[in-house]
Amino acid sequence: MGLIPWRPLSATFGAEAEIDLSRPFSPELVDAWRALFDERHLILVRCGALGAAEQKRALSALGKPVPTADTTAFISTDPAIGGLGTIEVAFHSDLSFAPYPLDGICLYGLTLTDDVSSTKWVSAIDAYSALPASLKARIADLEVVNVISPYRCERNRFNGRPPNLPAAAHRLVRRTKTGQPFLYANEAQSDHVVGLAPAESDALLDEIYAALYAPSRILEHRWRKGDLVVWNNQVLQHARGDLTGLGERTLRRFEFGGRTLAEQFPEHLAEIYKDYG
Repeated sequence: MGLIPWRPLSATFGAEAEIDLSRPFSPELVDAWRALFDERHLILVRCGALGAAEQKRALSALGKPVPTADTTAFISTDPAIGGLGTIEVAFHSDLSFAPYPLDGICLYGLTLTDDVSSTKWVSAIDAYSALPASLKARIADLEVVNVISPYRCERNRFNGRPPNLPAAAHRLVRRTKTGQPFLYANEAQSDHVVGLAPAESDALLDEIYAALYAPSRILEHRWRKGDLVVWNNQVLQHARGDLTGLGERTLRRFEFGGRTLAEQFPEHLAEIYKDYG
């Protein structure tokens, strides 16, 4: 199986890899790590104890850490530790509402009860492949406007929101660096398709979401302490259920590629963090 033994987590994406992330990578191991990530878009490693420096080194082999990676960040049900709390989070791609979205995200299970809570992913490459040819032709040149998602568990719209909060238009069909097409609309952040009447836009997005979020396409990972998951934030979308009553879940987070919110929207930081946290 090469330098990094692995098994598939689903038919088309995700790999559970056997690799010691506590040790520095050789050049050959970096190449194998990158090749596996490019092929499967998500890698799970059951690490056991792993420090922040080792976690950052593992993601740095895949892309340049964004500036926030200089300070350790946490996603936690404990508000004194990190963000998001216990709320449900709908499927999304981080910073899809910004001109420069993140390339990837890396989470490490720091404090949690094994096999109780989960994160879910879907592949926007798989969903595009499943669309009928007529729909692929229809959306080939369209753009979608994505907006920041302060409500987290539901569809976000411009209606009733301050007009200066972050939003960005992107091609509805984007391509990976190897040319694979993937869908760039998501249920949490996509407001409308450019150039379509509201009813037509909603109907088109609903058709796309039916392909994206078909139950058979969802990969769910139940977290254990010491798990590390790194994924391509653009071709995969992620979500989670309500964590109320499941105890503390703290995941250490680093990001790579793209730019931070502060870099892209410096004039709107007060509004962003008032709603976005």
